[in-house]
Amino acid sequence: MQDQQQDVKMRILLAAKKLFAKQGFDGTSVRQICEEAGANVALVSYHFGGKENVFHALFDTFFPGTNCPSMKRSFKIRWKE
Repeated sequence: MQDQQQDVKMRILLAAKKLFAKQGFDGTSVRQICEEAGANVALVSYHFGGKENVFHALFDTFFPGTNCPSMKRSFKIRWKE
């Protein structure tokens, strides 16, 4: 069961990474991310708590240690401290 949860989380992250790169954060919906990932829409909320947290998880997963103040301003999104 744990492997399946990790798999769906990674599929969501990879789909979000692709769509955010292509369409931007504001141009991408949770529904689009889940369609791309082949996951139920409710799983974004369950695993991440929303689209903003998916965005944060992308940096935590693929760019660990990235906590740049200029990046925070350019994305205009509240970052977890």
